[in-house]
Amino acid sequence: MKNKLITIEKIRDIVLDCSHLNIEGAYELGNDNRLLRKREYVYARQRTCYFAKSLLPEFTLTQIGAIWNNQGHATVLHSIKTVNNLIDSDKHYAYNIKKINLAIKVYLGKSAIAWEYVNTKIVYARDGIEFGYIQPSKGKYIAWCLLENIGTFNTIDLAMQKVQDKFIEMLEVFNKLPKT
Repeated sequence: MKNKLITIEKIRDIVLDCSHLNIEGAYELGNDNRLLRKREYVYARQRTCYFAKSLLPEFTLTQIGAIWNNQGHATVLHSIKTVNNLIDSDKHYAYNIKKINLAIKVYLGKSAIAWEYVNTKIVYARDGIEFGYIQPSKGKYIAWCLLENIGTFNTIDLAMQKVQDKFIEMLEVFNKLPKT
């Protein structure tokens, strides 16, 4: 798969999609003709600024702010700092940022980790290397991640989510190890 280019608009669309928000709500104006400050949309705008600055460093803060009803450079800078602070202080928020980052990588064609069916199990793999799998058993689903049994689940969707969560958790631990 050929790698794609990313635009600020595509980053916005991915962020909104991962946040389960619609574009109309993101641009809804209040009585003062400014963007509404509903928390979920404020977070989406901040995340878009954060990813735009990291993925498109050639854009100025003003250019990035233009996508959100011409937000100024100070608002964009504040957004980036806010996201960085929340990543450091809020585990759930950091997980959502990782989810968006993964979605962007998938869009760009830089992540080939995917679910596939192999014989009687569903495998989470890249380039033939298994990171995890789900084995159906008596109406339930046994989930494994990197040779560790992480439990039995009632639905396949829940089992798949648990394998992905465990894989991300293990990657975080691995990335914190001292480099030699």
